[in-house]
Parts: sequence; C-alpha cells; structure tokens
Amino acid sequence: MRIKKIFISFAIEDIRLRDLLLEQAIKKAPDYYFFSVKEPWATDWENEYKKLIEDYDGILFIVTSNTKSASGQLLEAVLANEMSIPLYGIWGDCSYEKLYGIKIEKWNWNNIIMWLNSL
Repeated sequence: MRIKKIFISFAIEDIRLRDLLLEQAIKKAPDYYFFSVKEPWATDWENEYKKLIEDYDGILFIVTSNTKSASGQLLEAVLANEMSIPLYGIWGDCSYEKLYGIKIEKWNWNNIIMWLNSL
C-alpha cells in the first residue's frame, strides 16, 4: 500500500504550530508522510507549489489569527482547490467554522485521522 502524502499549510508566523503538528503526526499518524516548506515562498513560487503538491493526497491547513493576512497560505488553498486536492482546516488559535470555503474543525487527532482515512 502506498504511503499517503500530506502537505501542511501554515502562515510563516505559525511555524511553532507546524512543528507541533509534525511532532504529533509522528506518533499519531506514522503511516502518512507529512511535509511543509520551512521558508516563505520565493519568486515564481506558484509554479513551484503546483509541482510540489501535484502528487500529494491532501493539504492540512493550520488556521490562526495570522491566516487572513498570510497571502501565501491563502493562495496555497486556492491553488489546491484548483488542482482538486482535498483541504482540511484545523484551528491553531482561533475558531472559524469556515474560511474562504475551507471547512475548519478543532485540532484533535480523532478529527484529523478521520479526514486522513477518507483520502
């Protein structure tokens, strides 16, 4: 069985939340491959992003109070939607129910695992 690949999308200001999610993923979802970028996107990043995620099974979208002003993270979601890659939003420090059409739920591993298993 192929290991499913999950891209983590986050505002660069929330890198500690991304790190926490990766730590938890090792224990809670060892059968999945999680990846994210470590630096803000550079020039022509849209094409780089599309090439990167075209083989991913889903995008895990960490939503915080920084997200609404994180143009790169928001465009990642738009591009993932255009490419029909499933998106799943989790609350980082806020409790939006939806943001730009992305359903957002409480950050807990029961919810995340249910989404992962649906892919």
